[in-house]
Amino acid sequence: MISQRFTDQRIWGDIPDRIAPLSEIFFFEQREAGPGSPLPLDEIRQILPEGHRAFDVVVGAEDAAGPAAGLALDGLANGLVLFQPTLDGMPEELEPFNFSGLEDRANMYVPLVAAVNEPDAAKWQSVVADVVEQAIGVHLNPQDAALVRDVTASHAGELQRDLQRLAAAYARGEEPAGPAPGEPWIDRIRELRVPVSIVSTQAGFRIAEVLAARAPHGEAVLARGEGGIPWLEDRDKTVAVLAAMIEQGS
Repeated sequence: MISQRFTDQRIWGDIPDRIAPLSEIFFFEQREAGPGSPLPLDEIRQILPEGHRAFDVVVGAEDAAGPAAGLALDGLANGLVLFQPTLDGMPEELEPFNFSGLEDRANMYVPLVAAVNEPDAAKWQSVVADVVEQAIGVHLNPQDAALVRDVTASHAGELQRDLQRLAAAYARGEEPAGPAPGEPWIDRIRELRVPVSIVSTQAGFRIAEVLAARAPHGEAVLARGEGGIPWLEDRDKTVAVLAAMIEQGS
């Protein structure tokens, strides 16, 4: 299970506990190398159980979708589950993007930009927690909102360093770093011969449908919720998808 950047395995909530009777679980966290950086395949191979050449299932959340798909493409997964995946390109199958509401959502993150050079770690953590609360808190129950807020706040230093790098590059007139070199994973997903499930809430479901159609053995799964964190907003469906994929991959 690969969590998105600026989080850790706690972001999965109780999902690992609920599927633990079905499979041994390994966690992997993305480093600060930046988006699109390749995963250390040798390091990941070392955590494979003895006698296994691949994991039964590799799971990726949001911007971990690319690394998770990469593991499947490298033959290290017998099945792939992506939750609310972040794209590394724009599929031509998608209709023209609807920008309505984008400005309001972008305004939520203005406090992060304004405080990017805040020297007080506690104050910066508070800013991050407030932004996360505003962005997703209204869509989650209080316990899950607190979980996401606390996990993100504990990685606030990583987020600040990343934003500072972006701000410094912008000041130098440089373009933001794009996806890793090579063919985008959203295109290479067509090469996969393992089952793929794309789980998304309604807001991102059209993307899920497009990606699932590209995968030879893909399916798009609609989850309840509006916060874009389907594994917390629709736990029963999450467990059902993972359980089915574990059964196929084992």
